[in-house]
Order: sequence, then structure tokens, then C-alpha cells
Amino acid sequence: MPQRLTCRLFADRLGERFRIVVDADNALDVELIEAVELPSHADENDEDSIRRDPFSLLFLGPKESYLPQRMYLLEHPRIEPFQAFVVPIGPNKKGMRYEVIFN
Repeated sequence: MPQRLTCRLFADRLGERFRIVVDADNALDVELIEAVELPSHADENDEDSIRRDPFSLLFLGPKESYLPQRMYLLEHPRIEPFQAFVVPIGPNKKGMRYEVIFN
């Protein structure tokens, strides 16, 4: 059974390294710097409308690297590999920031 991805699962991994797999020969190591629950706009009376509570993850990568937005495989030693749509949201003083939203 696949691991259930929740905000809590990632909140327990703040400060840890994840690997964004670009292709068979390339990957980018990033640090998880934020895991935030997002408001749900689902109809609470519709059992099919809520599959998980939405949340956002923010990762910090090196300044000199830049990944375009698209689907990537993300890996972590204690979480099953998962596919996610990764969006670069711009650099800060420490590096390039990337966001992943689960809804």
C-alpha cells in the first residue's frame, strides 16, 4: 500500500535533504524548509471531494541550479519516492526556492 502523503509526514522532515530526480543521470539535492497546511475548499458533505487536506512544501536548492516547472520524482530515505509538480518560485539569499502543492 502506498504511503499516505500528509503535511505532518513532511513537517517531521523539516531541514532534511530530498533529491529531485531530473533524469537517469541527473538529480538535484534540496532541503525541505517549510511544510504548511492550506485551507480546504472542498464540500464537507461530499465524501468524494476530500481525499487529503491540502498542503504546500517549500524546498531550497543551490543558487547556481535552476529546474523548470514540471513533474519530477522526489526521493527521501524515509519516504517512498513520489511524483510531484515542482515549481521554481525564485531565489532568496541562500538559494533557489521550489514549491510543491498537494490538494
